[in-house]
Amino acid sequence: VREKPENLAIRRRLADLQRYLGNKTEAIAQLDVIGDLLLDAGDIAGARQSIEMILTLEPSNRAEYLQLLEQLRSRT
Repeated sequence: VREKPENLAIRRRLADLQRYLGNKTEAIAQLDVIGDLLLDAGDIAGARQSIEMILTLEPSNRAEYLQLLEQLRSRT
């Protein structure tokens, strides 16, 4: 991830690993970056999926992610 921070496949695997290990905060952080990268690339559907995955991890700032998800839904 340090050498290729824009590599989505590596970030997805890292997020999956963190989630498997129970490290919700780290998994959320990776999924958040993935969402940002997808948005920058114009992939609204992919960004929505990342936010939906974050929501399954019950983040402390759930309301913010729900608001972002609604904004993304209105863009398609």
